[in-house]
This record gives sequence, C-alpha cells and structure tokens, in this order.
Amino acid sequence: VTWNTLLQGIWGLALGWWCRRGDVLFGQTVAGRPATLPGVDSVAGMFVNTVPVRCWIPDRPEQTVDGWLSLLQGVQSDAESFSHCSAGQVHS
Repeated sequence: VTWNTLLQGIWGLALGWWCRRGDVLFGQTVAGRPATLPGVDSVAGMFVNTVPVRCWIPDRPEQTVDGWLSLLQGVQSDAESFSHCSAGQVHS
C-alpha cells in the first residue's frame, strides 16, 4: 500500500465520520499527462486535472485495514487510466 492510498483512506474515514456517511467522494489532483500521448515529453504547459476518488467505509467486522487499503489502492489504480479525461467524460 502506498503513502497516497494510506492518506486517501484516512481522509475518506475522516470525511465519512464527519458527514456520517459510509461512502464519500472527494477530488484528487493529478498530472493528467497520458503516457500514451505521442510527444508528451516535448509539450509545454499544464495538464493538471482533478479526478473523483470514491472511498467507502468498511462495514464488515472481518475486513482488515490492510485488506481495505489494498482494495482502495486497486480501485484507484484502475481509475488512473481516466486521469487525462474531463469531468464530463469521467461522469459518463
């Protein structure tokens, strides 16, 4: 589990506790430079983007913290392919 996932999990738990929700959504700032874009290294400018991070609070007593964080990291890793998309594209 990465430091980023750990911090996202802590932030998600804090938001969930504060909002009294078991499922929260917050934004994460990403570089937004797709590695598959030809010549991306030579393009000047900012590609900064904000993508949604969905964090659910574990509600099963048998689920461990490390298992929950690993699952959260896997979901975030899958969502990384959308880091260059606009908010409208991510929503659809």
